[in-house]
Parts: sequence; C-alpha cells; structure tokens
Amino acid sequence: MDSEHRIDRAEWAAVVREVLETETGGKKEPLARLLGINSKTLQRWLSEEVAVSEEYVRLVARTTGRDPMGLLTRVGYYREADLNVKPPPNPLEIAEDAALKVIEESGHPPRVKARMRERLYELRRQRQAAEVEEVQWWIDHAKEG
Repeated sequence: MDSEHRIDRAEWAAVVREVLETETGGKKEPLARLLGINSKTLQRWLSEEVAVSEEYVRLVARTTGRDPMGLLTRVGYYREADLNVKPPPNPLEIAEDAALKVIEESGHPPRVKARMRERLYELRRQRQAAEVEEVQWWIDHAKEG
C-alpha cells in the first residue's frame, strides 16, 4: 500500500457490516464463503484490526455488485480529487504559463506533477477570490467617499 493512502478501518468495518446485512442477513460464515475468504479475516475487518487491501475492496465490490471506485474512495484508497484530475496541460498552455512550465520540467512522475498542478490551480482560485473581495472592498468604500 502506498504511504499516501490512509485506510479508514472504521469505514471499512461499516462497509463490511452493510454487506453482511444485505448479502447474508448478518451471518458471517456465509459471507466469508461468498467472498472466498477466511472467516477470521472477516472478523478482523469488523473489529478494525487490519487495514483492507485494495484487492479485497475490489473483490467485495465485484462479488456484491457494488461500485469498486466508490468503495475504494469511501475507505480511503482514493480521494474524490484523484478521480477527477484534469488532464495534463498541452504544450501551448505550458509555454504560456511559467509556473506550469516549472512543474512540467521538474522531472517528477506524472502523479506528482498532477498533484502540483492541482495545488497551483487551487492557489490561483484562492488568489482570485481574495482579489475579488479586495475589489469589492474598494467599491464599497468608494461609495462612502
């Protein structure tokens, strides 16, 4: 598991309890058989003793007809932002934007560059909001004078 992922054991236990209720009426052994896992593994998930692997999240989703990406996001393997990442900028965008150019020429892997771009875009949104707020302040105070 990648160190940047923080698996929410309590949320996984909640997922397992939901699956347990809907699939086997709360019975553990039949669910373990359905998933092809040891009942001790199921009990460890329910008691939040271990973090679940991505493979097991996908197995549960596939076996029970649930959305795998939804479950993976819910338990912490992915963030919603990871799933909605903008595509990399095109060469013209890079040429016209000094900050993007620095990021793209950094030599970092694409996933790191994507995070850097998202942070840059967020900073720009924050700056734009602050700028609008400042201009509104000018307008409000110009009315008084």
